[in-house]
Amino acid sequence: MSDVKPRMLEARVRLVEVGHLFRASDDPFHPDDDASGTLEQLAYDLYTRTSYRSVRLTLELPAEETSADAIHRLRAAIGSYCDRRIREYDRTRVGERSRALVALAGALVALVIFVAISRAVSDANSFWFDLFTEGITVAFWVAVWFPLDLLLFGQWQHRLDTRIYDALRAMELSVVATPAS
Repeated sequence: MSDVKPRMLEARVRLVEVGHLFRASDDPFHPDDDASGTLEQLAYDLYTRTSYRSVRLTLELPAEETSADAIHRLRAAIGSYCDRRIREYDRTRVGERSRALVALAGALVALVIFVAISRAVSDANSFWFDLFTEGITVAFWVAVWFPLDLLLFGQWQHRLDTRIYDALRAMELSVVATPAS
């Protein structure tokens, strides 16, 4: 067995309003403006650096937000937020997969028709026929690329998004009171 630990993304964030953990500040002069939408910023960091497998977040919050009950509610809210995002990605993944399968089926039917027509008139050696068949071949590959892209790369992308929010849901969270200035 390997002693290599998975890489951990570590962040320390100071927030005046705990709600800015989930949503961005609308006010560029608000003290939380740079750190607002912290969970989405962490998700982006995990997305751009896929070698990270876990997260450790230290939140500096006002003292009234650091009680045991407040921390428990915060952990539950983070879990709920991540679960909602995962459900959204799962619904999107299922919808895209079904659309891609329908598009792929249509492209394959078009291929069969194209091959049948091509074989039926294969004796025609004219410039226009060659131009037509080459154009149809290109159109077929363009038509097939979309569903294949969705089935192969799109599904992978949604699984990556799900893995990111699983890591955020399971992150090590510590909450400390904002130091007095």
